[in-house]
Amino acid sequence: SPHIKESSLLQITQEFPGFADYHRWPYAICNNNRPSHKNPGDRSSQYAAEASCRERYGPSTEWMSFLDTDEYLVPMGDHQTWTPLLDSFTERGISILKMRSSRAKPRVEYMEPLQDQSKCVDPVPNTRKPPGKKQDCLVPMRNETFFQVYNCEFIKPPRPERFERAMKQIYRPDHVQSHYVHYSTVTTDVSKLRKDFGPDETFVRLVHRKDFIRNAPEVFLDEINEGMLVHTRSVLPHESQYRDQGCQLNSKWGCSIGVVCPDDTEFDDEKHKDNVFTDHDGKYCNCWRNPKADKTFIPKLNQLLKEHMDKISKR
Repeated sequence: SPHIKESSLLQITQEFPGFADYHRWPYAICNNNRPSHKNPGDRSSQYAAEASCRERYGPSTEWMSFLDTDEYLVPMGDHQTWTPLLDSFTERGISILKMRSSRAKPRVEYMEPLQDQSKCVDPVPNTRKPPGKKQDCLVPMRNETFFQVYNCEFIKPPRPERFERAMKQIYRPDHVQSHYVHYSTVTTDVSKLRKDFGPDETFVRLVHRKDFIRNAPEVFLDEINEGMLVHTRSVLPHESQYRDQGCQLNSKWGCSIGVVCPDDTEFDDEKHKDNVFTDHDGKYCNCWRNPKADKTFIPKLNQLLKEHMDKISKR
């Protein structure tokens, strides 16, 4: 991985022999500059790393995905694992499974004050701030996983189409010939030549035509009944300094900390930025937990980590 310090990632992967392989990437560029930037040419080396991974391991697996360490795949509905779900899509001839992505909020009950508040520094100090006194900066509790802390979606699933832009995919490498972090850029359908079409097939030259897209072997997963992505991207400590001003009903300021809404609190996409959602007692809330993760997969992860740590302590 080009984005994580080598020492920390190597140390972690060494704790899981036979489960995780570590490949040191020799050239790390983490430039995702906008096109108007003075140096837009260099691109993040994760693109090359992903291409290398697909070439190395693609021929030895049926399905593949390219994920960040803060992303979790959660099978939904009646599914307890991904295997039968993937098998069902194979039988249907589907080769690309797409998942919408949005940034989850850290739940306030799993946060604690940063021990050294002097380290809580806003890197852009001149941005507009709410009036009033700052509060102590918060960080996730050290004994909780990010999966637990960030299990709170500010957009109640199923998420709308605008969250397709930063999608992640599970794909069949025998169908996807080139993948670019969020998108399948070259597939066996796109790369077909005229000579590859049968006598009864229509040669399609424009891959952006609606009929080509409609017939492509790819689907967005049903977030309620099939599977979804939980993105636990960190809220930085300084982003929690004005939570008292932002995390209240009808506040015009944003709230970066998650206050869980009951499952039956109605979601209105047009009002989600207005801080208008409440619990059964009329108190402020702003995000929804994934009940399948809360009841099944987070406890299972915690148990597996406990067993693993017990093994390490006996070495």
